Amino acid sequence: METIKTIGVLVVLLVVGYLGYKAVTTPPPTPPRDDDAHPPPATSNLNVPIPELPAELAQHSGNAPAAGSQPMSGAASDANQVAAGRQPPPAFMGGTVPSSSDPSPASSPNVAGDGSRNKDGQMASLTPQAAVASAMSRPPADVLSPAGAIGMPDVSNTAGNANPRTGEQQPPDSSGSPSAGDIGQSGIRKEFAEFLEAAYRKLDRGEFSQVHTVLTAWYADPRLTPQEDAQLTDLLDQVAGTVVFSRQHLLEKPYIVQPGDTLQSIAERYNVTPELLAKINGIAKPEDLVPGMTLKVLRGPFDAVIYLHRRELVLMLQGKYAGRFRIGIGTDARQCEGSYQVREKTRFPRYFSDSGVYEAGDPRNPLGPKWIGLEGRLGIHSTDDPAQFDNPQAPGSIFVSAKDMEDLFDILTIGSRVTVLP
Repeated sequence: METIKTIGVLVVLLVVGYLGYKAVTTPPPTPPRDDDAHPPPATSNLNVPIPELPAELAQHSGNAPAAGSQPMSGAASDANQVAAGRQPPPAFMGGTVPSSSDPSPASSPNVAGDGSRNKDGQMASLTPQAAVASAMSRPPADVLSPAGAIGMPDVSNTAGNANPRTGEQQPPDSSGSPSAGDIGQSGIRKEFAEFLEAAYRKLDRGEFSQVHTVLTAWYADPRLTPQEDAQLTDLLDQVAGTVVFSRQHLLEKPYIVQPGDTLQSIAERYNVTPELLAKINGIAKPEDLVPGMTLKVLRGPFDAVIYLHRRELVLMLQGKYAGRFRIGIGTDARQCEGSYQVREKTRFPRYFSDSGVYEAGDPRNPLGPKWIGLEGRLGIHSTDDPAQFDNPQAPGSIFVSAKDMEDLFDILTIGSRVTVLP
């Protein structure tokens, strides 16, 4: 009997010891992590709209970004940023630009670079109203929504989506969500059309600075279709013409001329040329400047980005697009990608070629009457021969039309940065 009791006690002790051992050596169960309980969606199933709109802009256009989509970047506005990479396009911000006390247009550089001038031979400019009205043919009033925004056709409409600029019909979106494949025959995506319409609504409210910032960020973005790029650039040309070169005080407070001021002294204070100040403010003679006069001023310097593949020179002011000029590429400008500064501005320049030195006026001198020198034989000059723009063996360096050179010479200053991109 004693033996049975002893065995029972040993069994109990063994069980208790085993249970104690398990309690000590077995870790407590780990609660599931949040990302295990809610795994992220598979990226292969995401249908990301291109171009994705900034969040606030999407609210205005009624087209919110798809869930899980990644933010898309736009073209960098500063010349060094353009060369280095792209930054996310900024969202539209609230607020309005104060109205100008002097809304009259000024003679201004030709932002489109096509040599257009007014009847006096001066460069045309746009008031805010003209900039909005002439950039795009507006849809008829019956497509306006009750909220006052320009309405876009329902994607379920079997007639397709109408382009707000051209009126061309686009195939309807059968998937119900925007994607890179939603490009109709016009080459315009629904979200891009809504993007432009939101911009127009802001322009109608006078919010030029915000629109200028956003359009600059998207300029020359490779994700835009050629048709979208053309529409955006067309609008951007006119917005920049109003913000930068009209007499609207959208960048700086009006400057009141003080006793002793001259165009030269004011220009030096703002790091621009006196010729540019005179053009913007319609001052024909320096002696016309009198104390108490209100001037439109810009804080420079202007910089330039040259896109060789686009054959364009783009002006930049304070990191924003300020206009563009068509360029030709001469034999002295081959393989010239890089960053430069304006080193000299010369009238009636000599041309130093492999075969000799040619004075201004010599038919073998292709530089024209003005030269903006960058480095060695690399610089910007003009041509009077339109055929040279399509000539792969054109003499000289980077050139523009004679009329555009008159503008460019008065805009760029010594020290202006010039970035040449492929």
